[in-house]
Amino acid sequence: MMPAVLIIALIIFVTVLAVLLLIRMSREKREKEALEQLSPARLSGLVGDSLKKGGLIDVTTRISQILIESLSCKRLIFLRLNNSNLEYEYGYGVAETRHTWLTHCPDGLEDKLDKTASPMPVSELAGILPVRLLDAIRKSICDLYFPIYWGEQLYGLYFLAGNDRLRLPALNLAVASIGQTLSAMYHLDWYRGQHQKLQERVNELQKEAPVRSSETMSTTFGLLKLIRHHDSETLVGRIIDEVGRDVGLARYSFFVPPNNNQSSVRVLEQGVQFPVAVPRKELIEKILTRLDPERATEISTLTGKDDSLDTFRDGLQQAGLKYLTAFPLLDEQVGILAWDHNQPAEKVLTQLQRHCGPVSELMANAASFEEVLGLSYTDGLTGLANHRFFTQRLDEEIDRARRYGRSLALIIFDIDELKMVNDNYGHQAGDSVIRQMGQMLRASVRSNDVVARYGGDEFCIIMPESDQVTCGRFIRRFQQKIADTKFKIDTDNKELICTVSQGGAIFPDNGEDSKQLIYAADMALLEAKNDGRNGYQLA
Repeated sequence: MMPAVLIIALIIFVTVLAVLLLIRMSREKREKEALEQLSPARLSGLVGDSLKKGGLIDVTTRISQILIESLSCKRLIFLRLNNSNLEYEYGYGVAETRHTWLTHCPDGLEDKLDKTASPMPVSELAGILPVRLLDAIRKSICDLYFPIYWGEQLYGLYFLAGNDRLRLPALNLAVASIGQTLSAMYHLDWYRGQHQKLQERVNELQKEAPVRSSETMSTTFGLLKLIRHHDSETLVGRIIDEVGRDVGLARYSFFVPPNNNQSSVRVLEQGVQFPVAVPRKELIEKILTRLDPERATEISTLTGKDDSLDTFRDGLQQAGLKYLTAFPLLDEQVGILAWDHNQPAEKVLTQLQRHCGPVSELMANAASFEEVLGLSYTDGLTGLANHRFFTQRLDEEIDRARRYGRSLALIIFDIDELKMVNDNYGHQAGDSVIRQMGQMLRASVRSNDVVARYGGDEFCIIMPESDQVTCGRFIRRFQQKIADTKFKIDTDNKELICTVSQGGAIFPDNGEDSKQLIYAADMALLEAKNDGRNGYQLA
């Protein structure tokens, strides 16, 4: 009798294990399918399609549907910030009218929200959003939210009904990438609107050509035909060429002030007798305070106690230039134009002033486009490059290294036991560790290195012109730096010690293309983890 009972018990036990295994396999399969739908490559593809075809509403709907399908969301609401109001823009599984959700947005809402892109409990919005709106959200049984930003400005809030899938770290991070993609989409819509306005203006100018003076048409249309140029650095050169041609400046130097992507002044010259030395940013700013926007300034009058000012003045005169004026590209970016002309200086100044409006529109158009690209290439949590940008740059750097017969190092590392941090302190603590790791990584590399968040808790570094010795030296130094650092967890006012495991590979020794090199670095990383973590291996 006893053996029969044991056999039955064993059969039941094996059956339960088999069922649990099947459940686990089914769950892992669903998670894998969800991750494939939420993959950076797919989301980036939507951004790329939008850049080519447009259709923000269609793209937003498609992304929302991916969110619903991949995470099995029963309900989803998007409220957009519009003129200090939160307004209903998209919903799924909710029956309330748009009027239900319309509410005045409290002042300083952006400052009160946690900018973490991962879904967070709606309960955290108590005391931030109006009670009526919170009641409507709770009534819809939406218990999680994540914000969408347009640059630094809040664009809107997504609310959704949470489930077990959203509590999986990998899918939680994938939702954060959706937020970033949507931010790029909304900004892209604004950019396309600005581009369309400029195009319509060009079309109007073409229609009005018979009635408008040829001088005015030349000034405006000649510049606005540059609307398809989106790189602000090269666009400045094209603008100055067009302005110089229209005004008839055969000899000039234009001093381009630095913007967010540059640290030094650039000089664009045409027909000068001798090149003018590049002045420091501080000198340009000092001279701008002395220029009268309504009058041309004679270069010979630039005198003062500053030796650098005298040197700059002498260089301009040796180049054969006689006059100066401020020439704005944008409100916050004003350059200095020096020229010589056989026409009266005041007449030249009048002609230059006619170009200011179109120039400002062109530069704002390019800056907006660059910001859209920045959103699609930037990881929202760390501010580092994202997976899409990393793969593109790795191919470019390998091509460059192959062309010049040089080596290149690739390092991939991840944070050891980050899941334990999430389990013990919450996902916001894990996000904080990832964010601090990104800051530390950015401060540890050379200016020509490329750092990116590869995905989840993985980071990668592309080190051009680096061999195995250089790579190994960096890995050891960074390993020690991490071990000596205390990571702050603001939610619990604690400090944690974290470690990383690293794998490195060298082109062309360990791989002849990006796929082979990534595989070699991944295998080295896996070996480092198998050796007990907090270590490194070179392929």
